[in-house]
Parts: sequence; C-alpha cells; structure tokens
Amino acid sequence: MPSAIICDDDKDLAESFSECLNIHGVRIFGIAHDGKEAVDLYKKTKPDYVFLDYNMPEYDGLYALNKIKEINIFANIIMVTGSINEKDHFTKFGALAQYQKPVKIGKMLDEIQLLLVEN
Repeated sequence: MPSAIICDDDKDLAESFSECLNIHGVRIFGIAHDGKEAVDLYKKTKPDYVFLDYNMPEYDGLYALNKIKEINIFANIIMVTGSINEKDHFTKFGALAQYQKPVKIGKMLDEIQLLLVEN
C-alpha cells in the first residue's frame, strides 16, 4: 500500500482528500496545513507521495516542493491547486504532476501510476 502526506490550508478539504485517498488504497501518514509543516512531516515520515496545495499563507506549496526536493531529489510530489494560471508550472520545479481542484481521485492515481512506470 503506497503512503502519502497531504498539505492544504483548508482543513476540511485536506481531511476529505485524505479519506478519499485512503478509500483508494493510499495510507495517509499525516496532514500539514502549510509548506513548513509539510517539510517537517516529510522528514519524519518519508512517504511515497506528497500532495501539496500551492496557495497557502506564509509557507506555500512551492516552498515545500523546493525544500523536499533538497532532502530527496526523487520525492514524488503532486501539486493539487485551484489555480488554473499555474498549469504545467510546477513540473519545471520537479513536481511529478499537477492537478486542478476538484480532483477525481481514482483518475489521478491511475495517471500517477503511469507516470511512475514511464520514469
């Protein structure tokens, strides 16, 4: 069973996303609510996947993406954002993929599996 952490400043959304991923066979090691918390949680848990929101106050998803990639260049980071202006932006910084909210969990997980096989 793959593992993951989730980082989103919307606590209700993060909890719902966690439950959906869990239903689809992903074990959730924890939820963070800003980029700094996500980096700390990544260091402690070393999950298979990191799901990051971009738009968060103080430490955003790009902060977390960069810091986690410094820890592990091979970290599988998936950006999940409501912003359509950032399309394809985060893959330039090392994100495995980017999805716009609302996300269809099953489809997203299938696509991520394909990306991992290709790489």
